[in-house]
Amino acid sequence: MAVSGAGCAETIREYDTGSGGSGSSSSSSGAGGVGGVGGGDVGGAGGSGGVGGAPPLECMPGQPFYAGPLCGDPSMPCKLFNDEMLQSPPSFRNDAPAVAADPNCEPQIMYSTAEGGFKGFYAKRGPGNAQFVEEQTPFPFAFGGLAVGSDGAAFALAYGGAFNVTMYRYGEGGWDAGSPLPGENLAYPRGLARSENGTLHVGARAKDDTVLYALFDPVASSWSAAPLGTSGTAQVALAVTPAGTPHLAYWDSIPGGGGWALFWATPGFAPEIAAPLNGNTLESASQLHSIAVAPDASSQDGAPHILMVRNVAGGNTQEIVVVLRNGGSWLITAIDQEKVANVKLCNFIPMNTGELCDFDYEEIFPIGIVASQGGEVLALYNKVNRIGTMVANCNDPMFCYWMPQSDSSTGQINVAKFKDGALTAQGSVAVSTIIQSGAAALDTIGRVHIALYDRLPNQGSTVRYLLLGP
Repeated sequence: MAVSGAGCAETIREYDTGSGGSGSSSSSSGAGGVGGVGGGDVGGAGGSGGVGGAPPLECMPGQPFYAGPLCGDPSMPCKLFNDEMLQSPPSFRNDAPAVAADPNCEPQIMYSTAEGGFKGFYAKRGPGNAQFVEEQTPFPFAFGGLAVGSDGAAFALAYGGAFNVTMYRYGEGGWDAGSPLPGENLAYPRGLARSENGTLHVGARAKDDTVLYALFDPVASSWSAAPLGTSGTAQVALAVTPAGTPHLAYWDSIPGGGGWALFWATPGFAPEIAAPLNGNTLESASQLHSIAVAPDASSQDGAPHILMVRNVAGGNTQEIVVVLRNGGSWLITAIDQEKVANVKLCNFIPMNTGELCDFDYEEIFPIGIVASQGGEVLALYNKVNRIGTMVANCNDPMFCYWMPQSDSSTGQINVAKFKDGALTAQGSVAVSTIIQSGAAALDTIGRVHIALYDRLPNQGSTVRYLLLGP
């Protein structure tokens, strides 16, 4: 729910199709860090565990993509194994961190700050499962993606500003000089994924809003890219099957009017409308969509599952849904929505200094979606109950505005589990958080690594890492 006077600045541009245009792309922000199979980079390691059984306890390099059960149902609830704050102090950041798992199933994280320029930071586990070792990148990093190869080398897809996108490799000698994506482009964290042969797949958007699908060869450090013949706005999310079939999801205006819709595309097929926004304003939470691909008996290319926030049709609240492509049609399953009863908003202009207004409403933010090669899919999101009081401040009788006086808001991480296209279980995780945004990655023993920008009132955000599993 976008609410005036709530005291929190948004970090993603809101696009409006009310005038019928598709929206400018130049100031949109990126988000995420969801790379690899099913929308989460699995780092090319880990065992299958066997469908229906508990995941293996040992992670070893060289194991295939995970194909066992995921946590999230009553018989295997998602437990919290790690909850850590990284060293970065509260700062303004461009959207979300990126997270990936290395061949030993250890987390690696890219995050940024946007104070005095774009600064990137790379964090990975030290020897012996110690604390994160963090270092600043030698290149500008406004936002971007992260993937880890089967040899343990990290790849950062960096948007450095001014339509410059570059892939950097981190090896024994540190970061290389980088390989720029030709042209003027924007690339996003949820637009990076790795297939089983090590090729890196990228969903990007050119300066003229053309949606691009690009491949990066990590051996030759070379790019190949081609437009999909369609336009898009805001972020381009991408996931690939182990064999390398790409699935892209992006926003664009519905031809002939009708507001925004989330489109799905794959090379060789015409784009399809996956789900309408049910509105003309593309707000921040809706721009945090992510995509995962689960095996599908009807198609070797897999079934795309898209996690997204959209407006409730005919209402003033938002819902979070998983959109599934099944046999050429799209199935939309709502998993949660903002409350509609007893809502209190400070969405009016105060008249006098000292005037008070109590607020009480909900917001929903997607974190990420991951898929097991056994067919199970897990969607993660943050549901926030905003509760507090605003006080009016007036510079003169004609200019009054709300300022936060007190805030007792709470937030919870929730999960929704899907199997064969059906919602099979829902639950929550014992974590209290109010996020700006986040990212999720599945490792090869079935655990989910989460990186978050934890939002602090009037202080920016910190960087938080969570590890979930059965």
